[in-house]
Amino acid sequence: MEFWKDLFLVSSEIKETGIVNTALFLFDIGFDRTVLLDIDLLKEGNFPTNKMEFVKKVNMKGAQGNEIPVITANLKTLKIGKYKFKNILVQTTTSQKPLFDKNVHLLGREILKRFYLFLDFQKNVVYLKPNHLFYDKYIDQKKKGI
Repeated sequence: MEFWKDLFLVSSEIKETGIVNTALFLFDIGFDRTVLLDIDLLKEGNFPTNKMEFVKKVNMKGAQGNEIPVITANLKTLKIGKYKFKNILVQTTTSQKPLFDKNVHLLGREILKRFYLFLDFQKNVVYLKPNHLFYDKYIDQKKKGI
């Protein structure tokens, strides 16, 4: 766990066609999807977004009421601690970002709800334990046509 201003971030890993990026992720229970990937971080890590399977493009509302154009695509692997999620639908920003002054990915409610989370701020460690929702379908899988 790392801290930036009054937020805590955790290191996680994304993988697509053999390219692995490790980056900081913000826990965001207000974001109701799996993951929101920051376009600037993806560019910095030469992440092959063009190899991700495109699903759709929509506009989301940010916390400050700003519109954020996002692309939904299939990500091969997300690794948080020792847990891996394969072939999950994620969103990537195309221009505006959730945090204006920090390049960071977001872990949303669709991932976080699958764990009991224990935050040890003395040791700067996040402990994860899968709960009864761990194997549930994702919200985008529940919708017809996706």
